[in-house]
Amino acid sequence: ILRAAVATPNEKELHIVTNSRRVVQRLTIKRKQHEDVGWSDIPEAADIFRQAVAALRRRAARTTLTYVSRRRSGWPEAARTTSTAREVARAYAHVPARPEPESMNERIIAFDAPGACLRAMTQRQAHRIIRKLKSDRVPDRRATSVEIARARAALAKINERPPTAAHIWTATKCKDVSRNVRNFQWKGLHGAHKVGEYFESMPSPWKELANCPRCDCTESMQHILFECTDPARETIWKLAEETLEKKIDSCPEIELGTVWGCGVAVFEDEEKEAAAGKARAFRIIVSESAFLIWKIRCERRIQHEDDVNWTLSHEETTNRWRAVINMRISTDRLLTNKSCHKRGALGTHTVLHTWRGLLENEESLPQDWIRRPGCLVGIGTRRVWHPG
Repeated sequence: ILRAAVATPNEKELHIVTNSRRVVQRLTIKRKQHEDVGWSDIPEAADIFRQAVAALRRRAARTTLTYVSRRRSGWPEAARTTSTAREVARAYAHVPARPEPESMNERIIAFDAPGACLRAMTQRQAHRIIRKLKSDRVPDRRATSVEIARARAALAKINERPPTAAHIWTATKCKDVSRNVRNFQWKGLHGAHKVGEYFESMPSPWKELANCPRCDCTESMQHILFECTDPARETIWKLAEETLEKKIDSCPEIELGTVWGCGVAVFEDEEKEAAAGKARAFRIIVSESAFLIWKIRCERRIQHEDDVNWTLSHEETTNRWRAVINMRISTDRLLTNKSCHKRGALGTHTVLHTWRGLLENEESLPQDWIRRPGCLVGIGTRRVWHPG
């Protein structure tokens, strides 16, 4: 829309047809609402919307914006244009964007309306704007940039294209993941876990905490989650991969970046709800498995004071992992109660598609197992009978 408004002469009429209802609303009926807060409510696209509004405002001829639904018949041109634009965008997804010409900004800057309206400001909006201004002045941390790049590279193997940093940060707030795990991922993306290099510059005895007592090497998050010789770590990832193979045809390779950005992973399926269920199961199982490995490591180093002989047996590790996943299943069942959680309740179909194909003895479960009290549902819930 911005390019069309700038390229079309002012004396010529301009009629724009789009299938994006949100864009039309932001440029028309919601424009004043966005301008009053300085477009701070959509920070990821504030600059482009401000320029588009200024470019449309400077036009003298008649200009129209028309929204066309994707399902609306009689507009074959809109469908063809949308598919063509999508193909071109995917083809040039990895090509660096060309900078906007300076002349474009000079022509529309006189019609721009920067800043926010104090009269329409609320305390929450003012706080958001102040935080945004402060964050823009703070340079990116080196460790954060490294972890974000690691997450983008790992997710590019799953999604076939790397997600943006904004999408990764947004995924750390996803409520499908428990609060403790979200904090774990947020610190991981910042490289803020107190391991390895954090202790290397300290005097003794804290300096010795930089090395892994089992492997006698620098202890990083990469080492803790994927390289340590602790048998519990291997057992947990084996259980997670076996479970994901039941849900997803082929379990993707899980790396450190996958743990930090698993909330952005997308999987394909013929049904949209089934694809969303695969993605939700993936982010829950990967994040909970990594967090369990971290908790076992902290238990060994803090509670058992770096006792190299202390380790969990295969059976105990398996039981702990199953208990974590079964607790998530139980939590999902409780969160579907609309009388308690109102609008925040989980959809029944969301829970069913998340755990479908993973539950033990699933064929004998009733269709309404979510709301059936006393119904034993989970992974590894089968009781083994021993004679005597």
